[in-house]
Amino acid sequence: MIKYQPKQKKAKSAAICLSLAICGFCIIIFAKSHIFSDYIGVNYMWAFQIIGILPILASIMLSDRFLFTDYVYVIDELLTEDSACPRFCIYLMQGSKRKYSYCLDFSNLISVSSSGNTKKLDSQTTNFCSNPFAKNVYCVKYMCDEKEAALYIECDETFASEILNRINQYGTTLKTSFKNL
Repeated sequence: MIKYQPKQKKAKSAAICLSLAICGFCIIIFAKSHIFSDYIGVNYMWAFQIIGILPILASIMLSDRFLFTDYVYVIDELLTEDSACPRFCIYLMQGSKRKYSYCLDFSNLISVSSSGNTKKLDSQTTNFCSNPFAKNVYCVKYMCDEKEAALYIECDETFASEILNRINQYGTTLKTSFKNL
Protein backbone atom coordinates (compact mmCIF):
# COMPACT_ATOMS: atom_id res chain seq x y z
CA MET A 1 0.00 0.00 0.00
CA ILE A 2 1.45 3.33 -1.09
CA LYS A 3 0.01 6.50 0.45
CA TYR A 4 0.42 10.13 -0.49
CA GLN A 5 -0.99 13.08 1.41
CA PRO A 6 -0.33 16.53 -0.04
CA LYS A 7 0.85 19.21 2.35
CA GLN A 8 -1.77 21.85 2.88
CA LYS A 9 -0.81 25.48 2.50
CA LYS A 10 -3.49 27.02 4.65
CA ALA A 11 -2.22 30.63 4.60
CA LYS A 12 -3.65 31.44 1.14
CA SER A 13 -6.92 29.67 1.85
CA ALA A 14 -7.32 31.40 5.19
CA ALA A 15 -6.56 34.80 3.64
CA ILE A 16 -9.17 34.29 0.92
CA CYS A 17 -11.82 33.10 3.39
CA LEU A 18 -11.11 35.90 5.85
CA SER A 19 -11.20 38.59 3.16
CA LEU A 20 -14.52 37.28 1.82
CA ALA A 21 -16.03 37.25 5.32
CA ILE A 22 -14.80 40.79 6.05
CA CYS A 23 -16.14 42.00 2.70
CA GLY A 24 -19.55 40.50 3.45
CA PHE A 25 -19.72 42.00 6.92
CA CYS A 26 -18.70 45.41 5.55
CA ILE A 27 -21.49 45.29 2.96
CA ILE A 28 -24.04 44.37 5.66
CA ILE A 29 -22.84 47.12 8.01
CA PHE A 30 -22.82 49.65 5.17
CA ALA A 31 -26.37 48.64 4.24
CA LYS A 32 -27.49 49.27 7.83
CA SER A 33 -25.75 52.65 8.11
CA HIS A 34 -27.67 55.93 8.05
CA ILE A 35 -25.61 57.28 5.15
CA PHE A 36 -26.75 54.47 2.90
CA SER A 37 -30.38 54.57 4.01
CA ASP A 38 -30.57 58.33 3.49
CA TYR A 39 -29.05 58.08 0.01
CA ILE A 40 -30.78 54.97 -1.38
CA GLY A 41 -33.80 54.67 0.85
CA VAL A 42 -34.99 52.12 3.36
CA ASN A 43 -36.82 50.08 0.71
CA TYR A 44 -33.63 48.65 -0.84
CA MET A 45 -31.60 47.86 2.29
CA TRP A 46 -32.69 44.21 2.23
CA ALA A 47 -31.15 43.72 -1.22
CA PHE A 48 -27.72 44.86 -0.05
CA GLN A 49 -27.98 42.73 3.07
CA ILE A 50 -28.60 39.68 0.89
CA ILE A 51 -25.66 40.68 -1.31
CA GLY A 52 -23.57 40.91 1.88
CA ILE A 53 -24.53 37.38 2.88
CA LEU A 54 -23.18 35.90 -0.38
CA PRO A 55 -19.45 36.50 0.37
CA ILE A 56 -19.96 35.17 3.90
CA LEU A 57 -21.51 31.96 2.50
CA ALA A 58 -18.67 31.65 -0.01
CA SER A 59 -16.19 32.06 2.85
CA ILE A 60 -17.86 29.27 4.82
CA MET A 61 -17.91 26.93 1.80
CA LEU A 62 -14.27 27.62 0.88
CA SER A 63 -13.08 27.19 4.45
CA ASP A 64 -14.88 23.84 4.66
CA ARG A 65 -13.34 22.72 1.37
CA PHE A 66 -9.75 23.95 1.76
CA LEU A 67 -9.12 24.54 5.47
CA PHE A 68 -10.96 21.68 7.16
CA THR A 69 -10.67 19.03 4.44
CA ASP A 70 -7.65 17.04 3.31
CA TYR A 71 -7.23 14.16 0.85
CA VAL A 72 -5.13 11.01 1.05
CA TYR A 73 -4.34 9.09 -2.15
CA VAL A 74 -3.72 5.36 -1.78
CA ILE A 75 -2.48 2.72 -4.20
CA ASP A 76 -4.03 -0.38 -2.64
CA GLU A 77 -2.22 -3.50 -3.82
CA LEU A 78 -4.43 -5.85 -1.84
CA LEU A 79 -6.41 -8.06 -4.21
CA THR A 80 -9.98 -8.85 -3.18
CA GLU A 81 -12.78 -11.03 -4.51
CA ASP A 82 -14.32 -7.99 -6.21
CA SER A 83 -11.24 -6.95 -8.16
CA ALA A 84 -8.43 -8.92 -9.75
CA CYS A 85 -6.09 -5.93 -9.87
CA PRO A 86 -4.95 -3.20 -7.46
CA ARG A 87 -7.04 -0.12 -6.85
CA PHE A 88 -6.45 3.61 -6.67
CA CYS A 89 -8.41 5.04 -3.73
CA ILE A 90 -8.97 8.57 -2.47
CA TYR A 91 -9.92 9.21 1.14
CA LEU A 92 -11.44 12.43 2.47
CA MET A 93 -10.04 13.51 5.83
CA GLN A 94 -12.01 15.94 8.00
CA GLY A 95 -10.45 16.22 11.42
CA SER A 96 -10.10 12.70 12.79
CA LYS A 97 -12.77 11.33 10.44
CA ARG A 98 -11.66 9.37 7.39
CA LYS A 99 -14.25 8.91 4.66
CA TYR A 100 -13.95 6.63 1.67
CA SER A 101 -14.39 9.01 -1.24
CA TYR A 102 -13.37 7.37 -4.51
CA CYS A 103 -11.93 4.03 -5.59
CA LEU A 104 -11.04 2.83 -9.09
CA ASP A 105 -9.49 -0.37 -10.36
CA PHE A 106 -6.30 0.13 -12.32
CA SER A 107 -7.92 -1.77 -15.18
CA ASN A 108 -10.30 1.23 -15.60
CA LEU A 109 -7.57 3.87 -15.54
CA ILE A 110 -6.35 5.16 -18.88
CA SER A 111 -3.55 7.64 -18.19
CA VAL A 112 -1.90 10.07 -15.81
CA SER A 113 -0.51 13.36 -17.03
CA SER A 114 0.29 16.80 -15.75
CA SER A 115 -2.82 18.97 -15.77
CA GLY A 116 -1.15 21.49 -18.08
CA ASN A 117 -0.81 18.79 -20.75
CA THR A 118 -4.45 17.68 -20.80
CA LYS A 119 -7.35 18.76 -22.95
CA LYS A 120 -10.54 19.86 -21.29
CA LEU A 121 -13.01 16.99 -21.16
CA ASP A 122 -16.71 17.30 -21.88
CA SER A 123 -17.48 14.55 -19.39
CA GLN A 124 -17.25 14.26 -15.64
CA THR A 125 -14.24 15.83 -13.93
CA THR A 126 -13.65 15.86 -10.17
CA ASN A 127 -11.10 17.93 -8.29
CA PHE A 128 -9.44 16.22 -5.33
CA CYS A 129 -6.72 18.82 -4.68
CA SER A 130 -6.06 19.91 -1.10
CA ASN A 131 -4.96 23.45 -2.00
CA PRO A 132 -6.86 26.03 -4.06
CA PHE A 133 -3.86 27.03 -6.21
CA ALA A 134 -1.94 23.75 -6.34
CA LYS A 135 1.15 23.59 -8.53
CA ASN A 136 1.68 19.82 -8.89
CA VAL A 137 -1.71 18.79 -10.26
CA TYR A 138 -2.09 15.59 -12.25
CA CYS A 139 -5.04 14.44 -14.32
CA VAL A 140 -5.98 10.78 -13.89
CA LYS A 141 -8.22 9.70 -16.76
CA TYR A 142 -10.48 6.69 -16.43
CA MET A 143 -13.46 5.04 -18.09
CA CYS A 144 -16.92 5.50 -16.58
CA ASP A 145 -19.93 4.08 -18.42
CA GLU A 146 -17.93 3.90 -21.67
CA LYS A 147 -17.06 7.61 -21.42
CA GLU A 148 -13.79 9.15 -20.50
CA ALA A 149 -13.76 10.96 -17.14
CA ALA A 150 -11.00 12.58 -15.10
CA LEU A 151 -9.82 13.11 -11.53
CA TYR A 152 -7.49 15.95 -10.63
CA ILE A 153 -5.11 15.09 -7.81
CA GLU A 154 -2.28 17.01 -6.18
CA CYS A 155 0.82 14.82 -5.87
CA ASP A 156 4.51 14.72 -6.61
CA GLU A 157 6.09 13.21 -9.70
CA THR A 158 7.14 9.96 -8.02
CA PHE A 159 3.60 9.13 -6.89
CA ALA A 160 2.26 9.96 -10.37
CA SER A 161 4.87 7.65 -11.90
CA GLU A 162 3.79 4.88 -9.49
CA ILE A 163 0.22 5.29 -10.74
CA LEU A 164 1.43 5.23 -14.34
CA ASN A 165 3.45 2.06 -13.69
CA ARG A 166 0.35 0.33 -12.33
CA ILE A 167 -1.72 1.54 -15.29
CA ASN A 168 0.86 0.10 -17.69
CA GLN A 169 0.95 -3.15 -15.75
CA TYR A 170 -2.77 -3.75 -15.08
CA GLY A 171 -4.55 -1.61 -17.65
CA THR A 172 -3.68 -3.76 -20.66
CA THR A 173 -7.14 -5.31 -21.04
CA LEU A 174 -8.80 -1.93 -21.39
CA LYS A 175 -6.17 -0.55 -23.79
CA THR A 176 -6.40 -3.51 -26.13
CA SER A 177 -10.18 -3.17 -26.29
CA PHE A 178 -9.77 0.48 -27.29
CA LYS A 179 -7.42 -0.43 -30.12
CA ASN A 180 -10.04 -2.78 -31.56
CA LEU A 181 -12.72 -0.06 -31.77
